[in-house]
Amino acid sequence: MAALTVEIKLALLEAYVENGESYVAAITHVHDLFGHENCPSEEVMIGFIDYFLNDDLSLDGLDDEEYDSDSSIEQIVREPVLNIDARALHGLQDYFEKNPTASLLQAELDMQIDNWIDVAKEYFKLLHRYFVRIFHPSVEEEAVARKFLADNVLRAVNSQEMEIENVIFADIIHVNLDRYVYKGYFRYFGDELPYFSRSRVRHNVDLVVYAAISFDFIKIAFIEESEDGSSLVDVIKEQFGGDKLGDKKDKMWYIQDGTDTCQLTSPDLHSALAEAFGHRVIGIKNSNFYGGGIEYPSNTCFLSPCDFFLWGWLTSRVYEYESHTAADLKLAIEETVKEITPEARQLAIRTAIRRLEFMQQTNGEHSINVYI
Repeated sequence: MAALTVEIKLALLEAYVENGESYVAAITHVHDLFGHENCPSEEVMIGFIDYFLNDDLSLDGLDDEEYDSDSSIEQIVREPVLNIDARALHGLQDYFEKNPTASLLQAELDMQIDNWIDVAKEYFKLLHRYFVRIFHPSVEEEAVARKFLADNVLRAVNSQEMEIENVIFADIIHVNLDRYVYKGYFRYFGDELPYFSRSRVRHNVDLVVYAAISFDFIKIAFIEESEDGSSLVDVIKEQFGGDKLGDKKDKMWYIQDGTDTCQLTSPDLHSALAEAFGHRVIGIKNSNFYGGGIEYPSNTCFLSPCDFFLWGWLTSRVYEYESHTAADLKLAIEETVKEITPEARQLAIRTAIRRLEFMQQTNGEHSINVYI
């Protein structure tokens, strides 16, 4: 059976709403658009429309104690149409395939593409495409902070103080048994408002997943939430403390995405990071602990490979497994991570550096769509 892709989902929802909530019109539209043989069954498509847009989603058969009273929000947006030359986009894709280590600046200088910013945006979007979750408007102060981050990191890369083979990106999400990912402060960055929106209750049985991705590895750990971040501190010490980094101990950089929570800003966590990485740490409120170090700005998820690649990869695959317990879900996540190739890891890290270049060129604006 054909897959229910993101593109089909968008087309279904749009046609359903614009044709007076007609299932027939929505299904006919996607059949015409994608071909009958490339679409899932009518039952699957109708089920998706009901699941996403029906606010009276039935919870029959589920224990009330498994759900809390808080609602989580799912949103999907109508994509802005970028006025770009398809040949330029394909040319950029070919350029990086032939020059995998090239920088974004090198590509711009070599190719001399008109409307360069929009072409680059479309390239990033198609390279790692996942599902839009939540919208958040641009904030000027955060744009300034992102430009500062890009300037400093790229300066370190260009001077070889930081080598991209020696960079670790880390992040945390919640993964639920009801096939939902909750990232407390995850936002979709852009100027367009959500096109479709619905709220749903959030399953209480979930996992807090920590991930660290680099050229050489992806490390996954399951942690407990706490105000002092003690569980995360234990993971940092276990994964990176002592001689765990081997001959790279004095070379590795650690970049922690996340939000301003006690868990990510605790003195114990920063002490553990300082012991493992020295001054080579970029994180939330980092300067409070390092006397002027580089901070990771709030709401900058489009930079992290965990957000634009890893979480989307995991959630598009782990629910192919039938998970009834937290132990099942853990196993599904661990098995799925093993499927990620070294080439995929390395492309994600290189893409993060190119996104930094893009962020520098656009003065830290919210310019790259984030999918998860």
